[in-house]
This record gives sequence, structure tokens and C-alpha cells, in this order.
Amino acid sequence: MIDSMRLLGLYHLRDAARLKAEATGYLEKARKGAPYFQAIDLTVGRCFLGLAAQLSGNAAEALAEYTAALNELQPNHRWRSILRLFMGEALDLSGRREDAKEAYRSAL
Repeated sequence: MIDSMRLLGLYHLRDAARLKAEATGYLEKARKGAPYFQAIDLTVGRCFLGLAAQLSGNAAEALAEYTAALNELQPNHRWRSILRLFMGEALDLSGRREDAKEAYRSAL
């Protein structure tokens, strides 16, 4: 819980560099199956890597991370909506408004 709260805090502080470093560490812990980490934590790590990229202005990298996170989830998992929302934001930042609107609709 503390690890994920640190990620959330860095996101709200808009500290892209530290968020990327912490999310990378978080993802590594999830891959190793560190105590208390579950399969969903792979998705959480990728989501925060995407947010770090998005904060840095790298929408293409953000979209790649969000897509990878989506690919790890079951079809009806609730995290799919938040990932689609973030994808819409990244698409908007890329000037791809119509694609963004489709991602927002999908999030709903």
C-alpha cells in the first residue's frame, strides 16, 4: 500500500522523473512477486509508468504503457476504465481528438 501511495503522491506532485523511477521499481517488485504484490500490480506499475511519460510530454510512450497494462487485464476488469481515460488524455495531448473521444467513450 505504501508503495502505491508513493506513486500516487509523485503523480500529484507532477514529478515525472521520480515517478518514472519509483514506478520502475514498483513494476520490478511486482514481477518478482515481492511480498504482498499481486498480479494486478503489474498493471498498476505500467499505469504509473504511462503517467510519468505523459507528465513528461511523451504521449507515445504513455500510450504504449497504457496499452501494455490493458493487455494484462481481464476483459471486464474495472481498471480498464481508468486506463482508457488516461489513454484519452494522452491522445488529446497528441492532437488526436477523435481517437481521444473514442477512448473516453470506451472508458464509460
